Amino acid sequence: MLLPIKVKSFWPAIGWLLFATILFCLPGKALPERTWFNVIFLDKWIHVILFAVLAIFLSLPFFFHSMQRKKRFFIFVSIAMNCFLYGVLMEIVQYYFIPNRSFDLKDIASDGIGCLAGWYFIRYYYHKFGVKKICFYGPESTGKSTLAKHFADVYKTQFVPEVAREMIDSNSFSVNDIISIGKAQTQRVIEKAKDANRILFCDTDVLTTQIYSQHYLKTIPSILFELEKQVNYDHYLLFDVDTPWVADGMRDLGSYADRTKMFELFKSELEKRTLPYTIVRGIYQEREKQVKIIIDKFIA
Repeated sequence: MLLPIKVKSFWPAIGWLLFATILFCLPGKALPERTWFNVIFLDKWIHVILFAVLAIFLSLPFFFHSMQRKKRFFIFVSIAMNCFLYGVLMEIVQYYFIPNRSFDLKDIASDGIGCLAGWYFIRYYYHKFGVKKICFYGPESTGKSTLAKHFADVYKTQFVPEVAREMIDSNSFSVNDIISIGKAQTQRVIEKAKDANRILFCDTDVLTTQIYSQHYLKTIPSILFELEKQVNYDHYLLFDVDTPWVADGMRDLGSYADRTKMFELFKSELEKRTLPYTIVRGIYQEREKQVKIIIDKFIA
């Protein structure tokens, strides 16, 4: 689902570009005397700040736009390079057309440092805050896997499967198995987040691993609590058990009593941690609509 870039999102960049251009086109006599001004290299710091902010403002609209990670990275780099070329152009304009101004290689170097700083900031900000993680969470046979994959296709992004199904084929497992599952689930989320397009859909989490560890093994390895801290989800979608239970060779909690008990357990674990969640109920189409409303709030 591609969202158009709104023209108004470029207004800060356009305003800053005009402001910078006016400064660069001021005659030399309009600038402060070059004594203390040069001692603290103030003019060079001004260049760094001007170009860092320009690169950031131009990149922000693409930060919020829906696109693949590699394309976004290419755009961020292109913006930084074009900002640098703009700096070179302004030095040429100053040399030929602005009274008492000159072509200064140190200014160009400062422009380049500013562009690099702006690119690094936007890249860091995107990797740290740009990808929202939504956890499809709850008891077995409630449609989590189907909807997680479906919405990954709709929003052209990544999803993290329930890694346990790749590692075990029954509910007869050991403490070492559950630890390996917790580690693999956490690592898969971290890896997939690197290639996600604004939002990452996760089919289950380490909290789920803890719940099933307690249920089947009557214990929870302490490392699972440490792994839980490594990934923060922006929102949990708690799937209710008001859907038919379907056996698949691993599921064994199909009775109404078991399903209701597990749902309340999953819910209580979220509430103990005061984690944000929304309960998803109804037939498949109703669940799809409910989930879409939540997702759209995160990428609006």
